[in-house]
Amino acid sequence: MIGRVVPEGVARAEAFDDALPGLPDPRELALLRGRPEATVRRFAAARACAHRCLAQLAVPPVPLLRTPDGGPKWPPGVVGSITHCAGYRGAVAARDDVWAALGVDAEPALPLPAGLLGLVATDPERRMVAELSRRTPEVPWDRLLFSAKESVYKAWHPATGRWIGTRAVEVALTADGSLTALVRPERTQPPPVRRRSAVTASEDGVPRPVGGAYPYRGRWHMGDGLLLTAVAVPGIGTVRGGGGAAAAPASREGKTTPGPPPPPRAPRGYPHPGPVQRGGGGGAPGGARPRPPTRPRPGARAGGTAQRLSITVRPSEPVARTSSERLPRRYSWGLTPRSRLNAALSANGPE
Repeated sequence: MIGRVVPEGVARAEAFDDALPGLPDPRELALLRGRPEATVRRFAAARACAHRCLAQLAVPPVPLLRTPDGGPKWPPGVVGSITHCAGYRGAVAARDDVWAALGVDAEPALPLPAGLLGLVATDPERRMVAELSRRTPEVPWDRLLFSAKESVYKAWHPATGRWIGTRAVEVALTADGSLTALVRPERTQPPPVRRRSAVTASEDGVPRPVGGAYPYRGRWHMGDGLLLTAVAVPGIGTVRGGGGAAAAPASREGKTTPGPPPPPRAPRGYPHPGPVQRGGGGGAPGGARPRPPTRPRPGARAGGTAQRLSITVRPSEPVARTSSERLPRRYSWGLTPRSRLNAALSANGPE
């Protein structure tokens, strides 16, 4: 299912339950010390998907800990994104010379609770959602808009270390499964506790601005009661090679800062980010929605038998919480609006 929204050259893995192929890394479990067992199981299953992605990239096994701002800390030379919601865990990863930034988000295919769209959408986006809902009412466009902004933020924040609010991200959705977004960071100011991010970023994974805005492109898919969105920023190898999986990652040693790249060629799978075309609509290809994939049986695993683990984490000492850890999770987009969103969407995971 996740393969429908990510381009070539991106490793991907997903699971529909919390069955684990092996014992989780204790250093990762220590991040969840004192949390409820259900939270730990969900976290471990999502991290297992991320490790499968690293294995596809031939990256030696390492624990995936957290950055100071709470996101997953990927190995050097790798970018990725993790998501989990009720009934789904997924992860994507790529070499940073192939794809410079990735963001993925999963949500239940249900409308947002009443009154929350105004916290997420701008006026043009609300009009877009109303028009798309009239044309294709079976898609929860308001929740899809929210998911698209989550994916953009997951690609933006690790690359920049800069906080942005939901209204700083303008999203355009179409019924054929594509999405585009413009990030205008000056539109929202971070709350005082978030003004100085602990993340040190080089902004290598940020698309080149167009007219003062940073353009992102991606895909979305609905099936099996779930919504998936993803965005990707091409890396140097993808822009120069014109392909996704065909572009071999370059060595990080001796890498020099490139000059202005030539006019980019669109890699297979995703077009290169450019000016966002506003508006949305149009019918689904062929007038029919694709048949959703069959959900695997709980505990089933190709080529073997998955192990079901009962995980209990007990704190051995009091855990000191920083001010950022007391904020709403999933990168804490804002204090009051984001807190209200998380209260309504409490089943979703932080990454």
